[in-house]
Amino acid sequence: MIHFSIPIVLTLSLIQPSHWSDSLSRFNGLTYIQAAEDIISDGITEDERKDVEHLFIIASIIDPQLRNHSILGLISIESDLIQRNKLRAFIPTTHQLVVPSVVQSETLSIESQPAQAVEICKVLTKIRKGIQIKKDELELLSPWYYLFDTLPQTTTNQTRRTVLTENMIRATLQVELHVLGGASSWSANYVATDGSPASMNINEDLASMYNVNHANTHYKNGRWVKPD
Repeated sequence: MIHFSIPIVLTLSLIQPSHWSDSLSRFNGLTYIQAAEDIISDGITEDERKDVEHLFIIASIIDPQLRNHSILGLISIESDLIQRNKLRAFIPTTHQLVVPSVVQSETLSIESQPAQAVEICKVLTKIRKGIQIKKDELELLSPWYYLFDTLPQTTTNQTRRTVLTENMIRATLQVELHVLGGASSWSANYVATDGSPASMNINEDLASMYNVNHANTHYKNGRWVKPD
């Protein structure tokens, strides 16, 4: 009986899902975005909400290009209307695009096509989670094909999660910011703000608003701590 139990225990330990904190890299803000979205997708408790807030804020500090996406993530889980309005005020109202001749601003406005914008964001979330999408879902992204080095795979029956490249994830974030009216990159934000160094101030404001210590980038034993 003992001889059989050892391999069984080893097998069970190998198939147990890893904790979301195992995927975090304090040099890559995208890993924090992905962890936050994974937690949200299963529904969040009040304790998990604090962790998700921390993940989004740290992501924006590690990589300022993720600032607007982090703010949108915070808005999606924020229940307080006043707090949500404060967060919305952080998002630039400009519709400046990196390639305005390729993608027209009127097709990207969430105000003009709110239903389609929601559907596009759902598709982008599926792609970031490694879930293969359907052909009609891929067609929603057709105005932004130029952003992708390789188009996301499509299928009628989902069998397994797809491993994504960092370029693919960044492309989905750019599309999402285009759709929601935010600056699509640091360079676009620089143009829109006349070179004002607002990014770092906004990130500090986010950390202060949620009482997050930006030095605590490591999750250990249920607590956010500074890396060793």
